[in-house]
Amino acid sequence: MISFKPFAILLFFMIFLSSCGKDTLSTPKKPTLRFENNTGADEIVKPNGEFSLTLTGVKGEASLKSMEFTEDGTPLSADRIKSNGSIVSTNPMNLIAPATEGFAIDFLVRASNVASSKIYTVVLTDVNNNTSSISKNVRVQSSTPLLTYAGPATINVQAGTIQEIKISGTGLIESIDVKENGAFMNKSRLKIGTLNFTANPFLLPVQLQNGFTNESLFITAPSGIGTYEYSITLKNSEGSSNIVKITFSIGTPIFGKTNGTLYQSFWFDCDDALEVSVNNVLAEIKDEGIDATKPDATNWKQQISGTNGSEVKYIKPGNGVHVAFLASDVVYKEEMLALWNIGVPFTKTNALGEKVSDKLAVDDILIVKNGSKFYLVEVKQIIITTAANDNNDKYVFLVVR
Repeated sequence: MISFKPFAILLFFMIFLSSCGKDTLSTPKKPTLRFENNTGADEIVKPNGEFSLTLTGVKGEASLKSMEFTEDGTPLSADRIKSNGSIVSTNPMNLIAPATEGFAIDFLVRASNVASSKIYTVVLTDVNNNTSSISKNVRVQSSTPLLTYAGPATINVQAGTIQEIKISGTGLIESIDVKENGAFMNKSRLKIGTLNFTANPFLLPVQLQNGFTNESLFITAPSGIGTYEYSITLKNSEGSSNIVKITFSIGTPIFGKTNGTLYQSFWFDCDDALEVSVNNVLAEIKDEGIDATKPDATNWKQQISGTNGSEVKYIKPGNGVHVAFLASDVVYKEEMLALWNIGVPFTKTNALGEKVSDKLAVDDILIVKNGSKFYLVEVKQIIITTAANDNNDKYVFLVVR
């Protein structure tokens, strides 16, 4: 039987305890990584904007080996990281002396190119693969998109036709919307490039979300004549772009508005707003002349009738048109047909059985139809002569054709 002396037993325990203590003290010490100059604080940047990181690395028991930058856990591409003004060659990046013994380095990191909130983490590793990491939050906030249009502010279009508008958008863009006279248009009347709107506002495809140049926006014009204002807006998660407004003038523009003079007893060519001779085939209307039974001062009838196949009606303000209606209000030829349909027929006839007007007065408005042509004739002045044998009585007309 082997026995131990008390001293030997004590020595054994001292050696054992000494051995255990040595193992505890030899546990590797991790490196330390920290932000300096408050560069670890939360930050807001623009898409593709840069933010600064001033980093201090302190080694533990082992030399430092490498450092890696991640965005939401995914390594950043090296071209998004700069050290002392130059793009780093790799990420993770290997440290070389004297940085392996500790460092203080300034970095610039390029943020995401889309509106988002990201966590950027830096991981420091030593040669024993011990690590230390720190993170910061960066919010990428998009700038408001810019919408441009270089075409005319007003476009004359035919009812129901598809109009192509060239627009450009810069910045990050999520959607586009189009309003017609202040209300969102029906999606079926809108298209951008080759894509039909599936909604209005319409979420743009990825290929257009980073901006576009001279892209075609197609708008189907309404079927009714008139003036329509279109408001086009680009939007992203941070807000709306400037609004571009375009006006469609829908209908066939009238040929013109011209003043003309008709003397008593003569005929009148509405196409050129010119007085012509009696029986001239170019005339659409004629003056009914004088009443020879009356004195010179009052013998002018001041009546009009159609000629060469023309029909004439009154346009009565307040009767299908507003009370302040003027011939000059008409913009489109298509309006003429609508006016003809609400016109008031003449009820009087002359000796030949032709329909004639009542005695005309200033501000009277007539509508003349000859075949498929329409003319508005507004009486602007009536000049009456009272001297004996003076037949220079006349009308001054405004003719819209």
